[in-house]
Amino acid sequence: MVSRNNTLWIGTEGGGLIRYRDGVFRAFSSKDGLTNDFVRVVFQSSSGEIWIGTDNGLFRFAGEQIERVDNAGSVPLLAVHAITEDGEGGLWVGGSRLLRLHAAETLEYHLSGEASQNRVKSIAVTRGGTIWVGTVSGLHRMDVSAAGTAFHRMKEISGTVCIIGMHRHVAEVIMSSRMAVFSVGFVLLLLLLLTSPADAKNKKKQVLPDYVLRAQTVLVVVNPDAGEPLANPTANMTAQDNVEKALLKWGRFKLVMDVATADLVVVVRKGYAGGPVVSNSPADDRPVIYQPAGGDIRVAGQHGTRPALNDPGVHPPPDRGPQLSSETGPSEDTLEVYQGEVEDPLDAAPLWRYMAKDALSAPTVAAVEQFHNAVNESEKQHQQKP
Repeated sequence: MVSRNNTLWIGTEGGGLIRYRDGVFRAFSSKDGLTNDFVRVVFQSSSGEIWIGTDNGLFRFAGEQIERVDNAGSVPLLAVHAITEDGEGGLWVGGSRLLRLHAAETLEYHLSGEASQNRVKSIAVTRGGTIWVGTVSGLHRMDVSAAGTAFHRMKEISGTVCIIGMHRHVAEVIMSSRMAVFSVGFVLLLLLLLTSPADAKNKKKQVLPDYVLRAQTVLVVVNPDAGEPLANPTANMTAQDNVEKALLKWGRFKLVMDVATADLVVVVRKGYAGGPVVSNSPADDRPVIYQPAGGDIRVAGQHGTRPALNDPGVHPPPDRGPQLSSETGPSEDTLEVYQGEVEDPLDAAPLWRYMAKDALSAPTVAAVEQFHNAVNESEKQHQQKP
C-alpha cells in the first residue's frame, strides 16, 4: 500500500511489516508492537491512520510504535485479511470475523453458513452504500442504502472470492475455485461492449449522432477505474496528454476543464494486461493543457485526485491517497467518447469506442485519428441523406 505521503508499506509472510520512505527501508516486528509477522493487509483510513491486519490481530500505528486494537475493549480477537472504509468513516474489518468499527462502537456481522466457510478474504463498499464481502466459500451483499442490516448470500457464486476492483456501480469479483475462474464485472463489461451503439471495431461503419458532429468542447479524462502500473506510473497520464495534444492539433474542438461545459467527454485508458497498480497516484498531479479563445496553448496546474464526473467542483471525491492494488483489464489502449453536460456521463453507453494496441501512443495517437475519420465519414453520410 502507498500512503498519502508517498510511503510504501509492504506486508510479508513471516517477515513483519516493512516501510520504505525517503529511500530508507525499515522493518517493524514484535519489539515495535507488531506481535504477528504474517501481515495480510495494510490500509490507510480517510483520517490518515495506518491499519495493519495479520493472521493474529488488528493493529494501527501510533507514532513510530504499533498498538494492538483487537482482544481489548469492544473489539474481539480476530485474524484480519481485509480492511476498508465506508462513506461514514466506519472501518470494515474481515477475517475470522466481520466487524465494523466506528468511533467507540463495534458491530459484528454474522454471515449465513458455517463459521469455517465464512472466513473473509475481501471487502468492497460502493458509492451507493452496498457492502460486498468475499469469503472462502462465496459472495455476500448488504444494501445499506435500503436500510439493510443483514448480509445475503449470492447463491450464483461459490468458491473463494476476492473482490479486486469496482466498475462504477458494480464490484468486479474474481472467484477462484478448482473448477473455474468467473468474473461478474467482466460479464457486465462484455455485455456493454456487445450492445454499444458505435463500436469502432465493427466492420459496418457507424454513423455518429448529430450531437457529436455539433460538439465544440471536449473534456479528456483518464478512466476512473484505471490505476497506474508500477512499472510505468505515468502511463495513463501520458496517454491523456497525447490525446489532448492530438485533439488540439486537429483543431475541431476546444478543450475544457469540467463536464458541465463539455459537449463531449473523452475517456482514455492505457492497455495493461494485469498486475500491481497504484490508484490515486501522485503522478496524477499533472499539468493540464487548455486552449483559450485566442488560440494559444497554455498550461495550468491540476493537483490532487481527478475531479468527479458526476458533480465536478461541488462534491469532489475524498482524497484517500495512493493505494496499491491489483488490476486486470484489456491489453489494448482504449478511447471512449461520451455525451457531456449530463450527470454521470459514464453511466451511459459510449457514443464511440476504439480499442487497439498502442492506440494512445504519440506521435500518431491512432485512436484520435480513427475518431477523426469517423467524424468525417459521418458528416459525408449525413450530407448524402435526402
